[in-house]
Amino acid sequence: MIRIFYCQGSAHEIPENISEYRNSRIQKANRPEEKTRMILASKALKAGFESFGVSEKDVLYAFGENCKPYAKSHPEIKFSLSHTEALAIAAFSDSDVGIDCEYSARGVSERIISNFFSEKEKLSFACSPILLWTAKESISKLLGCGVSGFSELPELEYFSESAEINGIYLRRFEINGFTVVLSSLADEPFCLQEVK
Repeated sequence: MIRIFYCQGSAHEIPENISEYRNSRIQKANRPEEKTRMILASKALKAGFESFGVSEKDVLYAFGENCKPYAKSHPEIKFSLSHTEALAIAAFSDSDVGIDCEYSARGVSERIISNFFSEKEKLSFACSPILLWTAKESISKLLGCGVSGFSELPELEYFSESAEINGIYLRRFEINGFTVVLSSLADEPFCLQEVK
């Protein structure tokens, strides 16, 4: 079962008992909205690790190829994190996962469309380019290839709720005006929990 935790809204208080790494990310935030995103992300991560019986405060983070984060102190726990505007969301599993969220009404620039979308994808996702961008981001997090690896990702076709493409399972859902795409290598169910 994939466990998904999300936090939404404004946040000003730094959560208690978080890792030095997450605390430093919050402290380094220069703008108030960036600090809010870091606090929300820390809350989602804290809840996710606690669901595995692990205190986030004790997690040692490391970064693999293309800066994919992982829990060096708990390699059995796989996670993916995304945050945008006033939403942070984290997916946890015992196998690799990817998750991304974007504000649904946000546009996608012509530069991004021309650089990262195939002609077939441009046609297929003409009504929802933000869904395509979110799906590509989610898959890149799953595979750990980053944006620079977008050209290696499978070509996507529009999907409303779920799809399987080259052994990658995609699930799309909405949270209060945000598009979320979860990707995994197994067709696992997921549970969604809001963190206050």
